[in-house]
Amino acid sequence: LVNETLAERLAPSGNVVGQSIRLGNAPTSPVYEIVGVVGNTRWWGTSLTPLNEVYIPLAQDSAQFGFVIVQSGLDTVALTNAIRTTFAAAAPGAALPADRRATPLDELIRRSVAAPRFSATLMASSSITVWILAVIGLFGLVAYSVSYRHREFGNRTALGAKPGDLIVTSIRSASLLTVAGVACGLVAATYLTRVIQSQLYGVT
Repeated sequence: LVNETLAERLAPSGNVVGQSIRLGNAPTSPVYEIVGVVGNTRWWGTSLTPLNEVYIPLAQDSAQFGFVIVQSGLDTVALTNAIRTTFAAAAPGAALPADRRATPLDELIRRSVAAPRFSATLMASSSITVWILAVIGLFGLVAYSVSYRHREFGNRTALGAKPGDLIVTSIRSASLLTVAGVACGLVAATYLTRVIQSQLYGVT
């Protein structure tokens, strides 16, 4: 059995079933017939692109190590004992490391996303800090602009301008800066989204 990634590589526009594949570069490497295609897996890591994978029955090829995926409602200890008992009956004489235990799939997923999750938390914290600094900076800029225009506002008031008109004038200049900043941020976010999507698994 080959996964979808390898099937597309071997037969981009056709059916890969029935073709032969040699596992290895040596002339004496075993040749197998492809009898089916299975879905891609990400057991190397959730953020990595699926690799070319081949599944071979143990009766046709001896493996030095392997992984068993079991669906069960038992706890970790009971499940580990059950797997050991079943494994010993199915493969007499095969070595099963004593330190191996059943690991819940959720735990494996948490391990695989621990580094990206830390990076995401760090980025979120930095983003919040930058946002607060931007708000403080914008407030300071507007306050300085208003204080710098005190004489202008006095003249406008003397000519009949209402307080509301002065507020609108001040907000208009601040809004222009805000809109310009948001526009630049949206352009940057559109580009960075493509980079971030490659680091997220199963998130649209």
